[in-house]
Amino acid sequence: MLNLQNFIFYYLIFIFYYLIFIFYYLIFIFYYLIFSLNYICYKFSYCIPIFWFHFFKLIVFFIIS
Repeated sequence: MLNLQNFIFYYLIFIFYYLIFIFYYLIFIFYYLIFSLNYICYKFSYCIPIFWFHFFKLIVFFIIS
């Protein structure tokens, strides 16, 4: 029984670490998209509201899911 508890404990730590890794990876992707698209939209200023609209839709999608 003690070995089973240790296995469950290490398994939960592994899942928690994996979720943190995915979360930081998504944050990195979002920051990269924000800075790159803002740099592109600096020359074409009409697409900034469109970009922020799509970004808002992505946030709502992640909150729902």
